Amino acid sequence: MAVDISGKTFDPRHNYSELVSMQGRVVSDTPLNEGAAIVDRRFRAETIDLAGFCGYPAHLPDSFRIEISGGELLIHPGRYYVDGLLAENFGAGEHSFYLPLEELNSTEPLTFQSQPFLPIVEPLELDDGRYLVFLDVWKRPVTFLEAPELIDPAIGVDTSARIQTVWQVKLFAVDDGVTCSTEDEDIDDWLEFTLPSGARLTSRANPASAVDDPCLLPPEGGYRGLENRTYMVAIHDINEDGDALIKWSRVNGAFAGRILAQPANNTLTLEQVAKDDYLRFNAGDWAEITDDVRVLEGNPGTMVRVLSVDDASNTIVLEAPLAAGEIMLVPASTAADQSVHPILRRWDQSGIVLDTDGNEIVNLDAAGSDGLIPAPEGVFIALEDGVEIAITLDDEGLYHSVITGALLPVMPTALLKNWMKRRRRHSIITSVV
Repeated sequence: MAVDISGKTFDPRHNYSELVSMQGRVVSDTPLNEGAAIVDRRFRAETIDLAGFCGYPAHLPDSFRIEISGGELLIHPGRYYVDGLLAENFGAGEHSFYLPLEELNSTEPLTFQSQPFLPIVEPLELDDGRYLVFLDVWKRPVTFLEAPELIDPAIGVDTSARIQTVWQVKLFAVDDGVTCSTEDEDIDDWLEFTLPSGARLTSRANPASAVDDPCLLPPEGGYRGLENRTYMVAIHDINEDGDALIKWSRVNGAFAGRILAQPANNTLTLEQVAKDDYLRFNAGDWAEITDDVRVLEGNPGTMVRVLSVDDASNTIVLEAPLAAGEIMLVPASTAADQSVHPILRRWDQSGIVLDTDGNEIVNLDAAGSDGLIPAPEGVFIALEDGVEIAITLDDEGLYHSVITGALLPVMPTALLKNWMKRRRRHSIITSVV
């Protein structure tokens, strides 16, 4: 959740039911965000309790119904609930006013390739065969970098972010023997494909950490920073040994800049390289190039290292040239394609990374480094100022670096049957073609 917040304090085990503001008090983001989380959790729990883990409104029986017409897979408009999350398909074509909810929608179905949250840069060929078609639903944060309209026109800055419910209808190839009555466990690789992440993060302030410099705080354990920080630790990939490769940020991954152009293969022009002396890019920083396509496809971005920064021109020179196509450009120009919202996000890992016992894990300054930290399971890794983290796996769990899913266009010939049921965050539509 890469948004600029002071922290996350919501814990449903406190049984708080609402946020109460008090007169004459300073308003901060943390309790307001906790209040929103309380309401969100209540709505989701109530939906699950009353409607079940998966379902659609009785008065909208065609919600997300799959149809094949003219060689295309169509997704009918409507609403569908998955683990309490509401996925809404507002339809295609001309929209009309719907009075009960005071909104615009349509009864015309969407084609597979026109889904709003499933970017398909180049249509792919789909082989003849059988496919399980499923609905994937999750939430993602959206800031002014992904939605420029979030900048307040009166003051020229962003004042808030949004949480967006994302849905994608996807396909999963199955064997010829699979039918609509086949149990999940009998579909090859399906249970592994839908298995949620088994990664668990443990954080602590090292009780044994010490500082030898007499000019710093006394040599004792605990957090040694002087300001509030919101740390984010994210799994970027998995190495050959099966260990998670992690990146971390002391500002919740919130500092990033919109990429405007790529004037050279090792140079990027940003909308802004610095907000102040703290939130800025500096020489030696590790950063990640990403965009909507990679985020919505569930793919990590590309890690790069900053060689130099020119504040006057908002230009960043990278240590190594980028591969062709790394940034989607407007044809016949060096301008970045703003329709996919390309950004450069700063991460804060650097130098020699140690475990809690002082053993070197990796040197991020070494030649050939990719800027990522291998995280052996259960080993506490020192981030900075006494902050340590460890990653473990639940039994039979897997690391998930990103949300995964098949990305295929649809050109099937016949649809025999549709059915839906719950699979964690997945509402599954099984179609045999």
